Amino acid sequence: MTTAATLQRRLVLGGELLSVVATMKGLAAVSIHEFEEAVEALRHYRETVELGFQALFSIHPHLIPANSFPFNSFPANTVPTNTVPSKGGPSKPEPATVVVVIGTDQGMCGPINHVIAQEVADWLREHSVEAAERRVVGLGARVVRELAAAGVDVDEELQLVSTVGAVGQLVEELILHIDRWRRDNGLGRVMVFHQRPLQRTRRIPRSHQVTPP
Repeated sequence: MTTAATLQRRLVLGGELLSVVATMKGLAAVSIHEFEEAVEALRHYRETVELGFQALFSIHPHLIPANSFPFNSFPANTVPTNTVPSKGGPSKPEPATVVVVIGTDQGMCGPINHVIAQEVADWLREHSVEAAERRVVGLGARVVRELAAAGVDVDEELQLVSTVGAVGQLVEELILHIDRWRRDNGLGRVMVFHQRPLQRTRRIPRSHQVTPP
């Protein structure tokens, strides 16, 4: 039979656990706010750079590159969709679709990784992108496990960073992988999947095609 002393201990432990949870949520909120501020600063920086290029090219239109498509030597409407045999050699593989999946390794994050992994699996199925036609990068160990459970093999797993200062190194590592695939097989498109804040405590999965533009 449960005694009053036992109930009291349980109440105390429950209160301590609630305090720990509140502290963890507070620390997570501070960390998220730091990254959100960095994203906003980067957005303003990008807008400034783009305005500068617009002004430059309006004055000197001859400086506009003949081919300004990132990661790809073909304009959006001329990306080859079949293999082209080379003279005396094997045919080149079709350009691969690169899928970048951004998850989270933050504790107590709910079903974020599961939801985004299912979103990726559904998109690949809807667009008939077979395993041989894609390269998948998972950012975060938990989302990689969820992708595997959803039947999506991951070609590269990158470790998430915990500070804003380390984001640049992570992006550089990601670009190196994409550039290697571009050299080896060509590149059809780059898709990024992530969770976007809808409200303070709610996220929705989003996808964005980076290239071709």
